[in-house]
Amino acid sequence: MEFRLCIILIFSIFIMMIDPSSSSSLSSIMHGEDHRSISTRKCNGGLVGNCIDEEEEMMMESDISRRVLGGRNGYVSYGAMSRNNVPCNVRGASYYNCHANQRVNPYRRGCTQITRCARTNS
Repeated sequence: MEFRLCIILIFSIFIMMIDPSSSSSLSSIMHGEDHRSISTRKCNGGLVGNCIDEEEEMMMESDISRRVLGGRNGYVSYGAMSRNNVPCNVRGASYYNCHANQRVNPYRRGCTQITRCARTNS
């Protein structure tokens, strides 16, 4: 019986080491906290500050970390939003230059010793 108990104890410690979130929920259940409030908590207004508790909010390093969690307000071009629009229908071509047999970013710098380009010194 003691052998089984030791195996169960070792297995539970191993599981807690793998998944730290399960250990926190297990400790909250053991201390009598309501574990249903953790899973049913909802955000009011969709703001990150409303989604986390005050204790969790102070665990953030700075305001920037919270902004990253909140997401970005990026912009999408009208061309990207148009339906069934393929930027370049030529296979293997770049989106920037769809014409066949043209280089996208041609090399225009001069030949110097730093760039190590081929030189013909005659």
